[in-house]
Amino acid sequence: YKRFIEDNDCVAKSIAESELADIVVNVIKNEIAKAVDMSVVENKNNDRKRQLEAEIEAIYRNIAGEKRKKTEYYILLTKNQIDEQEFQQRRNKINDTVAEYEQQIEKLKHETVSLNKLSATGIFNKYIGIDEVNRETVEDLIKEILVYQDNRIEIVWKFKDTNVKKEV
Repeated sequence: YKRFIEDNDCVAKSIAESELADIVVNVIKNEIAKAVDMSVVENKNNDRKRQLEAEIEAIYRNIAGEKRKKTEYYILLTKNQIDEQEFQQRRNKINDTVAEYEQQIEKLKHETVSLNKLSATGIFNKYIGIDEVNRETVEDLIKEILVYQDNRIEIVWKFKDTNVKKEV
């Protein structure tokens, strides 16, 4: 394009993809390090995961208790201590309670999975611990990469609030 348009800044310079990928990974890691203290995020994540696991375990114990009640009601029915209608009402109530518990478990499991995407660093959060750049990473984080004649590389990030440029 430089040949056809006089004021075009396009350069005839190239850079190896693997070299560029290494540079981008290093820049991303540096930006993440600036944005978040990794140990704090990791500790908060682990604490919340343990809390969620404990809540899920408690709900499973509650479900087991409800199922024991159902068995007890069935025994009362067989001993003619409660009638069929009362048994069915109690059983239906237990089934409803168990269904509510199962919904709570699903919600807590979803939150557990979401902890892997904890929004601590904004746009960089899901790339904590990144070792290599793939197309998805580039498309999510980078608007454009400019390579200049003097071997400078400019990365233009995709931010909603600001358009931050990082020169390497």
